Amino acid sequence: MSGSTRRAIRPIATTTKPPARRSGCSTPLADNWGAIGPCRDYIARRKAGGADASLTEYPDATLGYDAFLLKEPLNLPNAQTGRNCFLKEDDNGVILNAKTGNPFTLDDAFIERGAQIAYNPAATEAAKALKANLTATFKLE
Repeated sequence: MSGSTRRAIRPIATTTKPPARRSGCSTPLADNWGAIGPCRDYIARRKAGGADASLTEYPDATLGYDAFLLKEPLNLPNAQTGRNCFLKEDDNGVILNAKTGNPFTLDDAFIERGAQIAYNPAATEAAKALKANLTATFKLE
């Protein structure tokens, strides 16, 4: 995918202005596809700007922790991961590699290969409880 400019799917923000609504992330800690660091940084920036923000972390969970049909962990040796990438958005909305300042592409050196997904019943139940709590708190039903 040489020269690709597809945007990464992960929380990125460079502003500390409070959002109009509450913001948050939930992340599996054992995830080797993405990294917890950018989520922690994002929430810290939101809080520093006065936002009501939180991060829910799921110990021993990987990406796909709620994929109950997975009876065994699934290794994906060729999966592209951004677990070591740090991105930022410039004033024009262009996603940049935060280390180099260049526009992000899937050819960046920090894109790695190899990941695993696995079902984790405890994390799945915790996520369901979190969703129920948020649904009740914000009267989403």
